[in-house]
Amino acid sequence: MTAAQRAARAMRLLPPTGWGLTGAFSAAPRPTSFEGMTLGLLANSKANSAAILDSVAAALARRHRIAGVVRASKAHPSLPVSEDVLAMFAQHVQVVLTAIGD
Repeated sequence: MTAAQRAARAMRLLPPTGWGLTGAFSAAPRPTSFEGMTLGLLANSKANSAAILDSVAAALARRHRIAGVVRASKAHPSLPVSEDVLAMFAQHVQVVLTAIGD
């Protein structure tokens, strides 16, 4: 067996559907206004993801009277968001925006 064949056998392919997600799900309802809401900004840790989110939040703040912004970043772009960040968002924000940079 060649080195390439051994490497191919050692590879583990993962489905691109997420980390253990099963069954049907639907998107959360979209707000009609951001008035009085606290926005959560979740950057994926790639270059410019936080800057993109800051620009979007600034534009929303000019159009709506948002109550505030809570920022967080993922530890690594390929990993799911941490339970701590999810708990913080669940407790403090009404809407979470996320962005992919580069």
